[in-house]
Amino acid sequence: MDDVFAIPCKRALQISLKDALTAVIDNTFYQTATSVENDLTLLDKYRDVLFHFDVCEADLNKLKQYYMALRAIAVKLPDDQVEFTWFNTLGLKSSGMTRNSLCFEINNVLYNIGAMYSSLAVEQNLGTAEGLKESFSLFKLAAGCFQYIYDKEIDNLFKFFDEYTLSALISMMLAQAQQMVWKKAYFDDKERHSILSRLALQVALFYQTASKNANSSPYIRTDWVKSLTSKSQYFMAVAYYRSALQQLKKQNYAQSVCDLQHTLTWIKKLSLDDELIEWRKEIQLLLSTTERDNDLIYLQPSVNTPSVIKPAIMAQADLFDDIEKKDSVIFKNLLPIDVLESCNAFNERVNSFVEEHIKNPLEAMNKILLEALPQSLDCNSYYISEQEWISYTASLEDLEQLRTHVQNELHAAKSMLRKDINENEQMLREHGLLRWNIPSKDETTESLLADLDKINDYIQNGQKVDADTVALFKTLDHDLVTNTRKPPESNHPLSREISSVLKERKDHILRAERKIIENRILPKIVSFDIPLVF
Repeated sequence: MDDVFAIPCKRALQISLKDALTAVIDNTFYQTATSVENDLTLLDKYRDVLFHFDVCEADLNKLKQYYMALRAIAVKLPDDQVEFTWFNTLGLKSSGMTRNSLCFEINNVLYNIGAMYSSLAVEQNLGTAEGLKESFSLFKLAAGCFQYIYDKEIDNLFKFFDEYTLSALISMMLAQAQQMVWKKAYFDDKERHSILSRLALQVALFYQTASKNANSSPYIRTDWVKSLTSKSQYFMAVAYYRSALQQLKKQNYAQSVCDLQHTLTWIKKLSLDDELIEWRKEIQLLLSTTERDNDLIYLQPSVNTPSVIKPAIMAQADLFDDIEKKDSVIFKNLLPIDVLESCNAFNERVNSFVEEHIKNPLEAMNKILLEALPQSLDCNSYYISEQEWISYTASLEDLEQLRTHVQNELHAAKSMLRKDINENEQMLREHGLLRWNIPSKDETTESLLADLDKINDYIQNGQKVDADTVALFKTLDHDLVTNTRKPPESNHPLSREISSVLKERKDHILRAERKIIENRILPKIVSFDIPLVF
């Protein structure tokens, strides 16, 4: 029963993480992927360890490096933009799971770190005290990795991992860590029956929990479940055997007999090998001797309840030092998506505030004021800026270029269809219907021609509207509408006062809108010299 389990690492589907993240950054961020191209290349290189690794400290550190880099970018990107696929390796058949989630990738990398810790623990020299100590520490770190994933998955309602599988792995690692403590205590002093009994009982309880959860897991193989059950039964037998020896030391012969009988009950549940058969014979001989001595010499009344053993818990899940850390160098110049979304939300709130509390009230007041004016007073004169005039002129020119481009494309499409029809008719004339039975026009061709004619009609109608718009625009006096030559102001005191009020209100709205543009948050954050820490 000295054999221990090493958890096999999961397998990942190989993807170009650099290309995937480049697309996400270019499509989502204010910044471009070229600003972090070196970091993306480095992250892709880090991921290679998932496909080429050995059980060693060097590759364990590479896994941690990739894990911390993923945590660094996870706080800056949307979680659901990249697709990852991982394959379970606990069963006889490998089953895959695909999710669009960076958290899914992070948790699976952490799973492999825990699996690597368990493999390193198994490779220690378990025949020496130092090897047992190191294995004990490594098994606790493995349990810590699985426990950390379990705690995260509680919040996610176990979206990425099976609850029973994680629980089984945690208990399995703790059982093996506890087993290392029991083994070292056994090497140090075989006669410390009380502590050996308490340590063994806790090993049995850990294995018992692992066996129960593994049996409910859809992924853990059946032979592992049987082995975990056997280990639990074996250490239960060990616990009560050591308790019986302790009772003998205290001369509680009747209680020792009861504990030895209970030990044999647990042994009977095991599949016996040569070592266990010899141990059972030793226990039966000790039981016979103790019963005879008690019946003939000590005469203690029989006991039907085995000793109450208080388990000694020595193994608890430990977290490795960097489990909460993020790589502080990689992607340090990339703004988190939360910052971008917060900036956009703030800009929308500012725009809404100015619209609701400044622009709309002033325009409503202007409307009331103008509606109340006598017709003899005309204060409703507005002008545009030179920049606006240039913008309108450029828009009309762009419209003309766009229409010409669409007409050319339409003409090219129609020419291609006509060419195909003409070539088909030529083939019909040359070969006749017996050798060439493809019709010149079918329903699809007729439908395409009809659609092209409709589009052409739309363009012609649009051209007439555009022509009227251009003609109307040309009737405007540039100097007049841009207010380069102001008309004579009215001498009427009320008219002059109203014009002044309207102009002041318009200027106030323009100033507010200009301040919105000048005080955007995102450009200021991007140009900030000190690196942001999130």
